[in-house]
Amino acid sequence: MLPLRGNPLWMRQVLIWRSSFAGHAPALLENARTAQAAVAARSPAYTAWTARYGRPP
Repeated sequence: MLPLRGNPLWMRQVLIWRSSFAGHAPALLENARTAQAAVAARSPAYTAWTARYGRPP
């Protein structure tokens, strides 16, 4: 289990959802994961933190 406290990467994602978007859910999730990974890769503090605690699932 990864601690949330002390996590140096702060990211806020807001998603407005409508039932008509349901068919796009896999692509939206993948895009969110890709964006988070890109931000994390540019953060030396987060890189050090994940080296200590491991990567999120």
